[in-house]
Amino acid sequence: MIGLQLALPSDAPDRTVAGLAPRRAKPISLPALPDYPAVLAAPLFAPDRQPGGSGDQAAGEGGMGGYAALGVATGGSAATAVVSAPGGKIVTLRPGDSVDDWKLVSVSPTRLAFERKGVRQDLVIGAAAGEPASGDEAADK
Repeated sequence: MIGLQLALPSDAPDRTVAGLAPRRAKPISLPALPDYPAVLAAPLFAPDRQPGGSGDQAAGEGGMGGYAALGVATGGSAATAVVSAPGGKIVTLRPGDSVDDWKLVSVSPTRLAFERKGVRQDLVIGAAAGEPASGDEAADK
């Protein structure tokens, strides 16, 4: 049977016929490999991992690194600010109140201004803890 198949002509088109484009091999592309040492250095499910990174870096700078302005309530001439302190503690402040020696000096609909020892720092309402406001620290010593 095999001899008969080789002896009889087949109806398949000839691959050497002019007009057919030569077959091109596809280029081999390898997927990008993840940076495994970086993944192992900061595991996702570590018991000591905190959301939003560690507030220790900003707290060591003497700023309000672990604080975040959550919101403001105003009515007439009174204003109250809600601030998240390090450790997840929620604090309600009025202008003139202090938290960790930072005195709340002004409240606006978009930011809170704190002052300590001549250094002024703004917290933007809704920003994550430790995010600096534009031009937030100015030493007035």
